[in-house]
Amino acid sequence: MKKCFKFLSILVLSGSLLFTNVIPSFAAATVTKSTPYGTLYGSIGGGVSSNYGGKICSGVTRIDQKVNRIIFSVEAKKTSTGETIGDDRFSNSNATSVGGTYEVGGYSNTRLTFYGTHDAIHTNGYAVYTSTQY
Repeated sequence: MKKCFKFLSILVLSGSLLFTNVIPSFAAATVTKSTPYGTLYGSIGGGVSSNYGGKICSGVTRIDQKVNRIIFSVEAKKTSTGETIGDDRFSNSNATSVGGTYEVGGYSNTRLTFYGTHDAIHTNGYAVYTSTQY
């Protein structure tokens, strides 16, 4: 019975290690801010890209009521030097949300910091800022 339990334990642990390599893990950050159009919500997360051997950053910007323009912008930098790798911007008009994924190839062994800006623009502009490292 002891040998069977030991074998099953090893099998389960090995299987869980394999599973964690298949599913990307994310380091996420979320920020909210009260506005006249409801709560502005910004969320960003980073992970490993399976396509290009690099990193990905996904983010979303949401607000309770429709605004003229809603934007999610992301900038990737090397954490060690602050060197900018690249950036991207996603936007919608007359909407309550926008989201997007930015992919950086070739940085699988380099720690990156992703900086997110989440904007809601109607009569006035409102913003929240997020960041995550991966």
